[in-house]
Amino acid sequence: MDANPMPRSFKEHCRRRLTRWTGLPFGPPRTLAIEPTNHCTRKCPVCGAHSGQAIRPRGFMDWNLFLALADQIQALKPARVSLYGHGEPLLHPRLPDMTRELAQRGLHTEIVTNGDLLDAELLARCSSAGLGSLIVSHPGITPANYKACRGELQNTVQEDRLRSLIQSAAPSCDIYIRSLVLPQLLNDGPAELASFVRGWLTLPGIRGVGLHGYQPWPRHGLEQHLGQLFTRARRCELGMETMTVLWNGTVTLCSYDSEGALAVGQAPGLSLLDAYRGAEARRRRKAWFGASSKWPELCRDCLLPRCAAVFIPLGREILRSETLFERQVRSAYDQLNAAHSG
Repeated sequence: MDANPMPRSFKEHCRRRLTRWTGLPFGPPRTLAIEPTNHCTRKCPVCGAHSGQAIRPRGFMDWNLFLALADQIQALKPARVSLYGHGEPLLHPRLPDMTRELAQRGLHTEIVTNGDLLDAELLARCSSAGLGSLIVSHPGITPANYKACRGELQNTVQEDRLRSLIQSAAPSCDIYIRSLVLPQLLNDGPAELASFVRGWLTLPGIRGVGLHGYQPWPRHGLEQHLGQLFTRARRCELGMETMTVLWNGTVTLCSYDSEGALAVGQAPGLSLLDAYRGAEARRRRKAWFGASSKWPELCRDCLLPRCAAVFIPLGREILRSETLFERQVRSAYDQLNAAHSG
């Protein structure tokens, strides 16, 4: 569950610098996302695709298109393939088959879900098909945090169902909980965060909890919770080593591009390799490291390059001692609070 945007080594630092100058990626994508569908079970106010402003047609990825993509993805060799886009992937009737096809090609595959449709049978089918990771989005740290993210009151019955399912299913894949955190909506900040993290990490089958401290869209009502944003200009690195294929084959470099406005190609007519390294992709990457006044409208409206993008993974190892647990949770809370307060 690695979402750290900072370079990990001098070699990687050099790779990123070269990409900035040339627009050409030096290596395979770290993450390649396949959008099974952009239909969803929810209309979360923080979602760019389901808050009432989306215009892209709804649909499901065609099976033959997926098979063509799977062969190309195998040749591209991304670090991981995420079956996730701007909808609920569990709605696709052939999701377990997608998982199997990718796993048989030696690709680490993850599914990101809101958990609404997750049941024991579907979890078992995806797990036995070779799923590497299941990431469940759940912002239920407090009722207020949940309502701000999901637009409705927290359903404790559903949360209990999810806990019971994970505890009893014993799947072979790794399961993670991911949550968007708005520190201003935590009444007793670190204590509530600690209770949430501990409650999931102590559950058998859970490998980690990931905490998000940002959301990129300013126009969906979340800005009232963000506080003072950092104003120092940053350059967007999302397109440096990521790629998303939408359900209809549109290829975009930005995982937040819910409308396909930043398309760099159309599969299967254009291969994924050509889309990833082609002239249009290089032009977009170079633009993202140039003057923001020349960015596309979608990018100029995005908060991500201007705020503190924080993602904090907390694994089961922090349970080794109470002191370690408290220190890690307190550090996470401080980072999240700083990201929102500027």
